[in-house]
Parts: sequence; structure tokens; C-alpha cells
Amino acid sequence: MPVDLSRPYQNSAGFYADYRYRISSTFGHLLAARLRLTGKEQLLDLGCGPGILAERLAPYAAQIAAVDPEPDMLTEGIRRCAAADVTNVRFVRADSHNLAPVTDLAPFRAVTIGQALHWMYPQDQVLERLTTLTDRTGAVVLVTPTAVTAPAPWWQDIDTLLETYLADIPQEAHPGNRTPPFDEILHQSAFCHIEELYFEYETQEQPNLTAALGMRYGISWVFARLGNRREALEAEARERLGWIDDLPPRQVRRRDSAIFGFRSHST
Repeated sequence: MPVDLSRPYQNSAGFYADYRYRISSTFGHLLAARLRLTGKEQLLDLGCGPGILAERLAPYAAQIAAVDPEPDMLTEGIRRCAAADVTNVRFVRADSHNLAPVTDLAPFRAVTIGQALHWMYPQDQVLERLTTLTDRTGAVVLVTPTAVTAPAPWWQDIDTLLETYLADIPQEAHPGNRTPPFDEILHQSAFCHIEELYFEYETQEQPNLTAALGMRYGISWVFARLGNRREALEAEARERLGWIDDLPPRQVRRRDSAIFGFRSHST
């Protein structure tokens, strides 16, 4: 079946939600504090995916408009928020080119973008559009959770095996390869007052083959490209790499980071 290049996350929302990195609760509190959220403000989470960031910030806002063009992501976000009894996140199918469906909630105190700005181009036009939706002290906040600790060696085994199932299936070039540094993009916009915030912490990570494959399925186009080869891949992975589940927990260091671009009226 041909890969729909217009839907890089088709059918992968559950994997994205369950296995991709997310910011810690501590960092969510730090973000809210820097934005001076009091529980009365509106937020826009643009390119929200399954609502991981919106769900984290929900306790600090009156309402969050969570916007994404992928219907599978929105369905997963609605399901997750309902399960967590989060009632102040409104999921909306839209994108950075058409934000008319959320203008009724404007002005927003902040627009959060978690690992999605590279999909929104041209970025200068997107940011110009956001100036009409944010208040005078508003901000665009680019949020990224990452691993500081180097990947365990067995990740290479997983990626090598996965590539044997994907090598003959073309994919679209990842937009991150043609995106300038995010702080440069913000400097050239109305959100030109730049601040950065970081939080590092240690946690234990239990090696798990299912979780490792799930993390890879949550990457753009991987699950769609795999298609009906998934069953064969997982059978071979279980046969060759099942020993990963028997490894002991691993102490790892993670880093939550945010780049704030405040408007020129910000104090």
C-alpha cells in the first residue's frame, strides 16, 4: 500500500503518546511559573499531537486549545484527557495555516509548540499569524524533552533490524533538515525577546523491546511505511532481541528545555 506522505503520523498516535519522551511534572510547573499562569489564562498548543504537553499544562490554565491536523492524534488526545479527567483541553483539527477555529479563545497568554515547529513553514508567516492571537505580554514557547544519557548499545540493533524492513519504502525528507535554529527564527519575529529554561533530572529506565519498537513507531512515517510488515518485524525482533527484556534497569539522565520568545511588549 502506498504511503500517504501527507500524514506522517497516521495510525501512530497511540505509540507517540505512550512511548515518546514527555516533559516532567516539575518542568510543567516551571513553565507555568515563568508564564505567570494563574489558572485564568487561555493557552494554544499548536501541533499538539496526542495532547501530551496540553495535558501537562492543563492544571495551570483556564482552557487550552490543542490544535493538530492529524485526526488520529486528536482522537488519542481526547481519549487520554478523558481517562485522566482533564476537562479544560479542547482538541481542534486545524493547522498553522488556518487557526480560525480557535480565534474565539484568543487572546492567548502563550502558544506552546512541542517538537513541531519544523513542520510549520514558512515559519516567519506562522509566527506573524500568532501575533494576532496572543496578548501583548504573550509568548511562543518551544518545548523539547530529550535524553542526555547516550542510548544503550542495543538501540543500534533495533534500528538496524527496522531499517531492513523499511529500506525499500521511500519517505519524505524530514523538515527538520531544512529548518534554521529556533532561536534565530524567533529573533526575526515579533517574539524576539528570547529566554531559555532547562531542567535536568535522573530516572530509571527499564529496557523493554515493546516500548523500544513503540518509540520508533511514533516517529514520522515509520509506522505508515512499515504497513503489513509489522507482524514479521516484531516476530523477528522477539526472536533476535528478546533478551533486551531481561536487562536490568538503567539509570539515565534527561533534560527538559524550553525556548521562550516573548513579544516586544513583554516585561
